[in-house]
Amino acid sequence: MRFCLEYKDSNLSDKTINSVSVSGKYAYLSTNFGVGEVDMDKCEFSNTYDLGIKVRSSIRHDGKIFAATGAGIYAGTVNDNLLDKSNWKLMSSFIPNQFMEYGDKLYASTDD
Repeated sequence: MRFCLEYKDSNLSDKTINSVSVSGKYAYLSTNFGVGEVDMDKCEFSNTYDLGIKVRSSIRHDGKIFAATGAGIYAGTVNDNLLDKSNWKLMSSFIPNQFMEYGDKLYASTDD
């Protein structure tokens, strides 16, 4: 097992990681600024989606990346340019803490 990230050396001022999910060869880091996508084969960030909001949990599911925030659930289609914040849409005002997959279904949980 090797440690991939040199996250400590990045330009970001807040490097807090709130959660991590894995889909195929990608890991999704939920951070206080958005979502970081890490290509685990190459051990490098492939994309950094700066949403300008704290993301509690993120997951790739059914061709989309979902982000759980204090404002609700945002989603962006992976074929769109998700570096452009306008391609992320607020899908629900429900405020989850975490996403999970079971089979082909996506679930969101909260403490309430």
